[in-house]
Formats: sequence, C-alpha cells, structure tokens
Amino acid sequence: MRDRERSELLGDLAIVFQDVCLLDAAVEENLRIAHPEATAEERVSATPRPAPPSDRLNVARVTLTAAVELHRFRERPLTVTSCSRCAVCPAGGRVGRRDWRRGRWDTTSPGYRGPALISREIDFVKLDPTQNMTLLVRTEHPEEEHRDIALRLMAYEHLHAEQVGFVRKPGSPDADISLRMAGGEFCGNACMALAALAAPPDELAAGHPVDVVLEASGARELVRCRVLRHAREYTCELAMPLPESVERGADGVALVRYDDSLHVVVETGRPGRALRAWAQRLAARLGEREGASLVGVMLYEPRSGHLTPLVHVPLLGSAVWERGCGSGAAALAAYLAWKGRTSVTTRVRQPGGVMTVAADHARGVLTGVRVQGTVRVVAEGRAYL
Repeated sequence: MRDRERSELLGDLAIVFQDVCLLDAAVEENLRIAHPEATAEERVSATPRPAPPSDRLNVARVTLTAAVELHRFRERPLTVTSCSRCAVCPAGGRVGRRDWRRGRWDTTSPGYRGPALISREIDFVKLDPTQNMTLLVRTEHPEEEHRDIALRLMAYEHLHAEQVGFVRKPGSPDADISLRMAGGEFCGNACMALAALAAPPDELAAGHPVDVVLEASGARELVRCRVLRHAREYTCELAMPLPESVERGADGVALVRYDDSLHVVVETGRPGRALRAWAQRLAARLGEREGASLVGVMLYEPRSGHLTPLVHVPLLGSAVWERGCGSGAAALAAYLAWKGRTSVTTRVRQPGGVMTVAADHARGVLTGVRVQGTVRVVAEGRAYL
C-alpha cells in the first residue's frame, strides 16, 4: 500500500456507514430496492466497476422476476437507510425460497413465504455496569417474543452481551420507568443501568444526585436507585429487594432465597476448573428443582474478597460466568450480615471491577441491602433481526 499513489489508493476505497443496510443480493439488486424508478443505464453508471459474471458478488444474484415480486410483497416494510431519497423500502422483508447453490430466489413456492431479510428493527442501548454487559431494548415487543429477541441479541455474532432487559412504561403512578428482564428475573445491574439512562440529564449535569424509582421484574416492590454523574460514567446506588430467607444448605453452602430467585453462596479458595464444573451442574439442578427465574452460584474467596458469579436463567437456558453481578453481590452481603449477626459494608472484587455492598442487620433481622457500582453507556442504535 505504501508503494501506491495516494489518488490511486483512494480510488479503490469506499466508506460504508454504520446505518447502511445491504441486503444479501447482488449490488444491482440493492440498487433496484433503493431506487426502483432508476433505469438500467442509471444503475450501471452508479457502479464504477461493473463486476464480471464470474465475480463472487454475483453468487447471490437474484432473478428479475424475484426483484419485481419483492417490491409487491408489502406485509412488513423494511427501512433502508442507505438511500437518501426514500425512507421505507416497499419490499416486505420476506422473499421466496432461496436456492443457495444456484444463487437465485424461487418465487414459485406456495404462499411465497421465504426467509426474512429483516423481520424487525430493535432500538437498543448497550451499557457497562461493572462489565456485566447489558442490552436495554427501547422498542416495545410482546413478552412472548422477549426470549427469542434476547437470545439473538446476546449471541457473539450479534450485539454480544450477558443479559437483555426490555424498557416499558410503568404501571404504577409512583414509578418513573419499568424494566422487564428477558427471563422475568430481577437484575440489580440492569436496574442501575436503566436508572442512569432515565435520570434527567439537566439535574445530573448540575452535579446533583437523582433518585429514580423503577418497576422491575422479579421484585414485588418498587426499587429506588440514586444516580450521580462523573464525567462519562455514572455512580449508582440501588436499594435491593430483601431476601425471604438465608439458610445453611447441604455441603456447607448458604442459600439466599428471594421471591423469584435463588443465590447460592460458596466460601472457597480460588475456583478451579473442577469447582466451576460443579457450580454449573448445581445451578442446572436447582433451576429444574426450585422453579426460580434465576439461580446464581457465587464463589466467594473470603481472604481476598473476590467473587466469581455464575448466573443461570432457566427460561433462556443460559449459564454465564458474569464479569459482574449486582444481585449476587447483594446476596453475598445479606449472607455475611446473617452469618455475623451484624451490619456489613464491604468492597467486593469481581472479574469486571469492584462493587460496594452494604447490609443492615438489627435484632436478628435484615432491614436493608444496598449495592453501589458504576455504569457506562458504550453503544446505542438499531439492531436488525
């Protein structure tokens, strides 16, 4: 590249913006969809170097008949942002059955319902609460679709995150906003992430702490989060739901039970491969037996204050060694206060960073649990499924 002239090199480069939507078809077919009124000559002139028939781009070429039918099918309009002259493509988002080996669409199949090009558009924000990478979906979707949407968004080949929550309008007049996690569980980190988004920017800019009241799945009562902004990140302190019970289980582990979830606290040394495998089997077994929306196994090293959290959501079939778990850290604080029969405030080190937890204990009863951590917004935009 260093040996080429600058003008020659720039002539071989193209800039593709993030909002551009290219369909799985030849360049000519993308031009047809973006500008259906363009003539053949105009389409050729828009392509500086027409590809020869053997070019790999033409492997995905569709027939003219399919292109015409594509524009007639209007059940699900598809937004195409690569064209400045049209906002909505008349293509319906579904085409005929694809013959991948021959590189063409079969529009003769009964019903003409092939694979979706883009079935839905998702407005999302990706946040980093102690590296517990969280996706918050701002578009409304029926609850029965949450699982499928979440699994696809969390995948490595998509937005890649540890959990997904759906932002909704609150049902309670006392709540500022509502959050439902994809598995119906309660998530402290996701609540802090949403509180950071929901807090009025002008009040945060003035340096004042802002209290945000949330409805959250898995919590019977409203939860309150105090948000303070520092440069490009937020410090959030969340008042957590209280556990229904803390008890000693088999093998010396502690069981911290909530209304919809269960956290197992295991005091141990540095967890190795065998202990991690045991923790995964335990989480799967408890998920089947307890009927909880979430099962956490918290491997806690008392000497170093290090916590390694495993979170299993049975509805999603997921088991993730999270970088940070707010709910698990809160369960640990509840356990430490129960064990010592005294109030506790401590810093918990997790793979993604440090969280401060506190549990208030009086007369043999837990009266409050709080977690504090940082939140950063790392990305926002539209995702296509």
